[in-house]
Amino acid sequence: MGIVEPEYRFNNTNIEEILDHANVFDFKDGDIYFMPYGEYHVGKSDELSIGLTLWFNNHTESSLSKKIIDNLLINSLEESFEILPMDVSPPENLENFADIKKLFHSDFNDRDFLSMLEDTYRDYKMALYSNAGFWEPPFPKEHKVDHNKDFTIKIVDPFKILFYIDNQLHLFIRGKKISLINNNTITDLVEKLNKGNELNKEAVFTTLDSSWAEQVKRYIIDVLFENHIITVKYA
Repeated sequence: MGIVEPEYRFNNTNIEEILDHANVFDFKDGDIYFMPYGEYHVGKSDELSIGLTLWFNNHTESSLSKKIIDNLLINSLEESFEILPMDVSPPENLENFADIKKLFHSDFNDRDFLSMLEDTYRDYKMALYSNAGFWEPPFPKEHKVDHNKDFTIKIVDPFKILFYIDNQLHLFIRGKKISLINNNTITDLVEKLNKGNELNKEAVFTTLDSSWAEQVKRYIIDVLFENHIITVKYA
């Protein structure tokens, strides 16, 4: 395929002159059309119509690899806004690389790159599965749980909370990874929710660590609610 000039890329609305060269697929009421990854396309209707588009999270091998590498770097670098001085040393002098190296987490010194990349791929999959296959997580809810009232909570079907444990407890909630202290009472609560149990506030507080202050237990409920994984029904 030849080079596509910028004016003909990305949401170009000047399409009349190229329609004669396009493949045409006519839709009727109730039709389903599957379009492969990476296809240039335009939808056109001569009258008012409504269509529902569902995106499949399919990637080329290279695009997925780049996405995983980008995620690894984002999660492994400390943010720094310090302006670097001009490096006027000879090209063979790499001492100033230390300014870059210091931003990487210690994992980069302790582990090999591919094993870290594999862990990032695991996190990518668990985030995706926790959101029932949808890549974009929902925006956090703006309104909060009213802890002054009695209520019950229940997981939102068909979603599940996924997790794994290393030195921390890593929860995957509707496409987001949330890392907390490793405490088995949190996983006890997660397993009860994943079974579809409806739990009142007292049951939630009883499940969570008895040594925790009430404020900590409220925080756990807030995290679940804000990320759209539980419904709250007030008494």
